[in-house]
Amino acid sequence: MPNRLDIAVISPEDSPWRQLELRFLIDGDDVLEQVFDAGPGADPDRLLGPDGLLPAAEGATMVRLAEAVCSWGCCGCINVRIHREGDQIVWDQWHNPDADGVPLGEFRFDVAQYEAELLRARQDRAWEWPGRAIARLTEALLVARPEVLGRWNSGLDFVGSLPGKRGEVEVVFTSPPREVIHEHWEQYGRPLEHTQYKLRFPVTVEPAEIQAERIVTTLRTGDPRANAETCGGYTEQE
Repeated sequence: MPNRLDIAVISPEDSPWRQLELRFLIDGDDVLEQVFDAGPGADPDRLLGPDGLLPAAEGATMVRLAEAVCSWGCCGCINVRIHREGDQIVWDQWHNPDADGVPLGEFRFDVAQYEAELLRARQDRAWEWPGRAIARLTEALLVARPEVLGRWNSGLDFVGSLPGKRGEVEVVFTSPPREVIHEHWEQYGRPLEHTQYKLRFPVTVEPAEIQAERIVTTLRTGDPRANAETCGGYTEQE
C-alpha cells in the first residue's frame, strides 16, 4: 500500500523557531520532527511553487526540506531525493551533511494523492497574514518589472513581512544591482562598492493588490535611495 503525504504549515506562534515553516506528515508522522532539531522546515513559498516538491521530468530532484537556523553549512539540513517510478512518487536517499545518516527509509506515494495534496497546500493560504500577502505580490511585480528599480541603478534583493512586524512590508534592494557587482568581481577579481537599502511600508486595510501596486509606484516615481535606511554594502577603505 502506498504511503500518504499530508502537508502542514506551522505558524510562527506555534514554531519553536518563531518562523513560518512547512511540516511533512507521512502516514500521520511528522518526519522532520523525528530526525532534525536544528532549525525550521522550509518556508511554504519556497517549496509550494509549481516545481518545489515535484520530481524532475527526467531523473531525480534533490529537495531541502529543513535547514539549521544558523545555516546548513554550520549545523546541517535535511535533503531528500524525489523521483517518479511509474504511478508513484518516491522519497529516498535522505541526507544531512552534519550527521552520519538520516534514519528514514524509502516512501512511495500514489501520484494522484501526492499531486492533489500539493495543489491543496498551494491553494490554501489561510496562514498568510496581510503583510506577507502584500510582500509576495510586491515581489512578483518587481521581478516582472526590473526597470522599476533599474532606473535608479538598483536591483531587488527581497520583499518581506516579518512575523514580529506584521504591520509593515520591507523592500530590500542593492545599488548597483547584484548582477553588476558579480560581473565586476569576475572581470577584475575585486569587489565593487555598493550599498544595500531597506524601505518600510505600513500595511493598511486596503486589498493587498492595491497596496502592492502603490509600493511599486512609489519606487518607480522617486529615487527610493533618498529615503531608505542603509542596511549593508561595501566601501573601499582609503
